[in-house]
Amino acid sequence: MLKGPQGTLYGASSMSGTIRFIPNEADPSAVDFNVEGEISTTDKGGTNYRTNGMLNLPIIKDKLAVRAVGWISDEAGYIDNVRLGLKDINSNNVEGGRVSVRWLPTDRLQLSASA
Repeated sequence: MLKGPQGTLYGASSMSGTIRFIPNEADPSAVDFNVEGEISTTDKGGTNYRTNGMLNLPIIKDKLAVRAVGWISDEAGYIDNVRLGLKDINSNNVEGGRVSVRWLPTDRLQLSASA
């Protein structure tokens, strides 16, 4: 359990190490996109790469938008299991994505959904 004022921020029953993840919402006012990538190597392992992408599209200007985010990460391992004859057993591959929709039917009402 958290001691001190952190419980107020994250809830009284939070365990230490709580991470609050707040994704960006779809923006119905503008088209936006971003792609970034990274290539590196692991000593006694191999090549690593990481790619992230985001696309924000207004469907109805200032009223409805969709935002899609995706990522791929492939990290080479460097630990070998000589007993079983396996190489680079600690490699890591992660793929993921998120799609969100935001609708502003009136000035006082906003509806959002994401998966």
